[in-house]
Amino acid sequence: MTAIRKGQLITTFGPGALYVDERGVSMLISGIDHWFASGSRQIDECRLEDDRLANRLGVDHFRLPPDHVETEDARWKPLPTFRFPAWHVCGSCNRLQKITPLARRTPACEQDGCRGRLHQVRFVAACSNGHIHDFPWREWVHKQVDVTCRQPMRLTGSGGSLASLWVSCECGPNVKRSLAGITRFEDTREGPKSELTSSLAPDQLFACDGAMPWLGSAFKEEGGCGRPLVGILRQATNLHFPRLVSSLKIPVEAAEGLAEVVDILETSVGRKARPWLKALLEDEDDHDELLGELRNRGGPRILDFDSQTLLKAAECVLGDGSGLKHENVPGDSEETTHRRQERNILISDVDRTPIRSWSLDMERFGENNFNRFFSTVSRVERLTETRALQGFDRLESGRRSSGNGYYSTICRSIPEKPKNRWLPALRVYGEGIYVELDESRLSEWESRNEVWLSKRISGLRDRAHDNPMINFDVEIISPRYILVHTLSHILINSLIFECGYSTASLRERLYVSAEPEAPMTGVLIYTAAGDTEGSLGGLMSMSDPDLLIPITLQALSEAAWCSSDPVCTEAARMGGQGPNSLNLAACHGCALLPETSCEHMNMLLDRRLLVSETQDGSGFFDGLLRNEA
Repeated sequence: MTAIRKGQLITTFGPGALYVDERGVSMLISGIDHWFASGSRQIDECRLEDDRLANRLGVDHFRLPPDHVETEDARWKPLPTFRFPAWHVCGSCNRLQKITPLARRTPACEQDGCRGRLHQVRFVAACSNGHIHDFPWREWVHKQVDVTCRQPMRLTGSGGSLASLWVSCECGPNVKRSLAGITRFEDTREGPKSELTSSLAPDQLFACDGAMPWLGSAFKEEGGCGRPLVGILRQATNLHFPRLVSSLKIPVEAAEGLAEVVDILETSVGRKARPWLKALLEDEDDHDELLGELRNRGGPRILDFDSQTLLKAAECVLGDGSGLKHENVPGDSEETTHRRQERNILISDVDRTPIRSWSLDMERFGENNFNRFFSTVSRVERLTETRALQGFDRLESGRRSSGNGYYSTICRSIPEKPKNRWLPALRVYGEGIYVELDESRLSEWESRNEVWLSKRISGLRDRAHDNPMINFDVEIISPRYILVHTLSHILINSLIFECGYSTASLRERLYVSAEPEAPMTGVLIYTAAGDTEGSLGGLMSMSDPDLLIPITLQALSEAAWCSSDPVCTEAARMGGQGPNSLNLAACHGCALLPETSCEHMNMLLDRRLLVSETQDGSGFFDGLLRNEA
C-alpha cells in the first residue's frame, strides 16, 4: 500500500495518471466512480460546496479525495489502482510476459525455469483523445493488425536509441523488428498521423480502439476512437495533463439585514445536512420543520431573527447559486464572467466567512505618483479557494472540448441524476494582495503605442495559434494582458524578500478584460494552504503603502535590466524565447516563476511593456520610474 497526498490526487496523480510505488510498480490511478462505495458515509464527510463553480462545471457538488474506500461491511481498502503496463520483460532472458492488471505481486519469470525478475516495459501507446494501451508488441513484430501467433517474444537492445531496441518472436528466425519511429507524431492538413498507426502493418491502419483501463481493466469508450496511436515512454510528462479549474469562494449576495444570518447558516449547516434541508426548502409544507432545524443548528446567535428572515437567508445558502451576484458583460467569455464576480468582491470592503478584503485609500499611495498608475490596492486578509479536477488530456494539452468531454476521462458514465454528478476538489485558505492599474492611463498608453504594440505581439498570437500544447484561449493575448501578467511575475519575485514566503508558495490570479463597458486590469497575488486557519499574514501586510511602493519600484528597476541582456531583450526581435517561444523579453534571469505559481506555465511575458530600454515612454511604467505625474 502506497501513500499519496490528497493534493496529488487532483493534480499529478489524478485519475488516469501513472504512479510508480515504492516497489517500482507502475499503476494507473482509478476513475472517480471507484472512489466511494454506494451509500458510504464518507460521501457526506468529503462533500464540498461551491455553487458558483459547480454551476459552471455542470455538477452538483465536489468531494475531497477519500483517505480510503469504505466497504459495505464498514471495512476499508486502499484507493483502487490497476497495474499498467501489463507487459513485463525478464531481466535475465529478455522474454516478454503479460501479467493481469489486478496482480498484487510481480511473479518471477516462468519460461524454461528462468525465475528471473520481471520489470514492466518502458513503452505504452496513447492517443490524443485520452486513451492508453499496452504497446502492441505482437502486432508490431508481426506487422499484422490481427495476430494469431502466441509464441514467446523477446525485447533486446544495448544502445540508447529506439533503433537499437529490437522485439523478436520465436515463431521464426527473421520475425524481428526495431522500435525506430514509434514515437513519431505530426499534425498534417489531412489530420494527425503517427508512425505506429500508419506503419505497423503495410496494408492496414492500426488505430486506437478507445481503451480506458483506469476505469476498468477491459473498459473501452463506446463507439471506439479511431485516432492515431503514438508510442510513448510511460513516465513521459505529456502522458497526463490534469485539467484544473480554480475559483475563489465569494460570499452569497444577501439583501440588507441578511448578511449576518447568511454567514451563520453557512457555517452552522454542515455538508451532510444540506441536501435534505434543501428538499425541505423546496416544499412549502415542510418550512416549519426547516425553521426548527435551522434554529437548532444556529443556536443562540439565530434566535433574534424572525421566520421570514430565516427563510430568505436559507434560500441564499441552500439555493441553486442564484443568490450570487452576477454582472453580465457582452463579449465576456465564461472564464472572464467568473473572474469578474471575484474582482467585484476584491475591490470592495467585505468581511464575510469565505473572504475578508479591504480596499485601501489610494490617497495614501501618493508617493512617486504611485496612485497615478494604480487605481486600486486591496488587502485580502482571508480568502477561500476551491481547486477542482475537471479531467485530463494526453499528448496535447487543452484540445478537448470542455464539459462532458473532460468528465468522461475520469468517470465511466455521466450519472443520470444531477445530484450524483461531482468532481474531486480541494479547499484551501490563504491571504493576498490585489492591485489594479489605472484604466484611463492604461488606455492612453495603448492608444499612444498602438502600432508598436500590435507589431510586437503579433508573432505571439501566430505562434500560439499553431501550437498544439497551448492550454489557454489565444484570444486573451493582448498588450494589457501581457503587461499585467509580467507585472505579477516581477512583483512576486520582489515580494519574496519581504513577506516571508518562498516563490513557490505564492500564486497569481489575473483579472483582465478590454471590454469598453467594464474593463479589468488587476492581479491577485496570494498564498493558500489546506489549513482552515489560513496563513500567517506576512503577505497581506505588504499592501501597506510604506512597503508596497518601494517593493514595486525595486521590481520595476530590476526589470529594466536583465543579467542576460542584451540577448534577452533582443529575443523579441528574433522570434521569441522560452516555452513554445511565447515570451519576448523575459527569461529565467528576470521574469520567470516556478510553473506552479504561474497561470500560463511561464508564457506570455514581456518586461519591455513595463519598462522600455531607454525609458522613452513606450513602457507603461517609464513615468513611474521617472517620478512623472
